[in-house]
This record gives sequence, structure tokens and C-alpha cells, in this order.
Amino acid sequence: MKQRPDTKVSVQEMRELAGLLRREGDIGLFVSTGGFTNEAVSEAKSSSRHIEIMDMKRFIDLWKTHYSDMSEEDKSLLPLREIMFLTPNS
Repeated sequence: MKQRPDTKVSVQEMRELAGLLRREGDIGLFVSTGGFTNEAVSEAKSSSRHIEIMDMKRFIDLWKTHYSDMSEEDKSLLPLREIMFLTPNS
């Protein structure tokens, strides 16, 4: 995971990840808080290795979706708190 909110992942960084995937069946996951350049997205899609890319919005959406099924240890890495709002009567 790259935590650089103001910097997009470059094509070179994507190639570096692809270079680490050497064994048959290896899958890469690149999570970036700053997003990806168009070239990096193209590189991930055209790579001979399976590389998934995930921006912060998708990461948070997946975290929220699966939060209730996670262990307490995992939840402690990024704790969520439910907030409820009173809705007006219709």
C-alpha cells in the first residue's frame, strides 16, 4: 500500500510490482491513497501477471462491507464506529 495522498502511482512502480510476481499463480494487489496514472492502470491491465489495483475509495468500501466478519485484531487496524441519524417521519 502506498500512502501518498497527493502522488499517483507511476508506471515504473507498477512494473516493479509485476517484477516481484515470479511464481505461477502469484497475484499482485496495489492499494494507493493517491490513485494511479493512466499509464500505471494500462500497465496493470496489460501485465502478463494478474495485478489488481485499488484506490482508497474502493478499499474503504470493501473494509466497510466486510468489517462485521473481521477478527477484533483486524478491526483494530482501522476501527469503524457506527453513527446513526434520526430520520424525519414521512
